Amino acid sequence: MTAIKYCFLVITLLLVFSIFASVLVATWNVSTNYPCADVGEYETGVGVRENTPERAVFLTWSSIHAPVSMIGGRLRVLGYVNWAYRHGLDIWEREEDVERAYRGNSSDTVEVMRKYGCEYVYVGKEELRNAPECLKKFEDCEQLEKVYEDPSGKNHIFKIKNAV
Repeated sequence: MTAIKYCFLVITLLLVFSIFASVLVATWNVSTNYPCADVGEYETGVGVRENTPERAVFLTWSSIHAPVSMIGGRLRVLGYVNWAYRHGLDIWEREEDVERAYRGNSSDTVEVMRKYGCEYVYVGKEELRNAPECLKKFEDCEQLEKVYEDPSGKNHIFKIKNAV
């Protein structure tokens, strides 16, 4: 086989496989009913963008989707752990701290927020799924004040008082 025929064959195979991969992605996107964000999350993200400082840091659960970052454009203590881990970052201490902030007591929450310079803590469906008691704990915490609740009542933002 000559070099030209070999190159033609390789290019043809690459084109066929890339078209096939694109068709699979397009088919999944058309066939799924998975929303990236619901209306309440969208409104929360817009509210964050319009009402918080540009470099504000939020405490959220370590999920792939969080309206404070994907819509609001704000920083998070820890995003989706697999991306950071695959880039060689040691995320385990942060992950433990985030879990402690949501699952521990109010003092744990405030300690973690101060450690990472957080001004806000977000509670949405991922946070409630992983730490169902966190909303009541944050509402009862004297060092946090609720600054936002979307109309659906499913997304909440608290601000730490006297942030250092």
